[in-house]
Amino acid sequence: MNPELKQSIIGHPEVSAFLERIHRSNDEVFIENNLDSFTKFIFVLSDSVDKDFTPNLELSEEKVVISYNQILSDGTQNIFNLGIDPKLFAMDFVNDFDDSADERIMAYVAVYNFVNSYVEKPDEFQQGPFIFGDFGVGKTHLLALAAGFLSKNGHSVAIVNTSNLIDRLERSEDYTERMRIVGELKSADVLMIDDFGAGRLTDWLRDEVFGMVFEIRMITKKPVLVSSNFDIETLTTDYLTYTNKSNDSVKAARIKERINFLTKEVQMGGINRRNKI
Repeated sequence: MNPELKQSIIGHPEVSAFLERIHRSNDEVFIENNLDSFTKFIFVLSDSVDKDFTPNLELSEEKVVISYNQILSDGTQNIFNLGIDPKLFAMDFVNDFDDSADERIMAYVAVYNFVNSYVEKPDEFQQGPFIFGDFGVGKTHLLALAAGFLSKNGHSVAIVNTSNLIDRLERSEDYTERMRIVGELKSADVLMIDDFGAGRLTDWLRDEVFGMVFEIRMITKKPVLVSSNFDIETLTTDYLTYTNKSNDSVKAARIKERINFLTKEVQMGGINRRNKI
């Protein structure tokens, strides 16, 4: 790459601030390996003006990745998003979800009732749907539409894909950034955890992240919605019990109690739409 062009890229205010934040301003190898990502970011940033999203630079496994936050028409950003396609947030909750299949209708109705009730009475605690079902039946899609609906009605939402969240927290070298992410999960008006049960847990992730987030939200009576391939019982015995270093059914059971307080199970069936042509 032309040296002048390279310098203009790493000298871009957003790129320069990012490199300084992760302490890589003088790491020539790191910069060289991620020039394509920086270039794409600058292009997307310039193209996002007057659109409904804004890009952010993030570090994952020594690679620079671009994430997106939604911007509402009034200029606010009230969806904290990790790993969910931001285009889904702009879709219509009623018209852009196929609820014609019997296996999907119960989950849709549960989420529909939740979001409308929450918008009407946000200070009144209610359990969020814990949607469980097979791969590809539309659980993520349904949560994302609900996030967009709540956002459009002025409520802050944190929606995170579990594997993406775990990767970000485990790979981040910045303690402040990790605490910022966990803080978003604790403080958002509504928290949505997608694909819970994916990604390998550590003791810290189970006890200090998920356990504490559920504990805080239970105390403050802030609602949680979950999607998973497992029902709550299976999630507890096959996922929350085990970490990379321990086997602790007691701690898993405590988290299960919090999940049962915060959510109510609803099954979602249907065909695997990821394979649908």
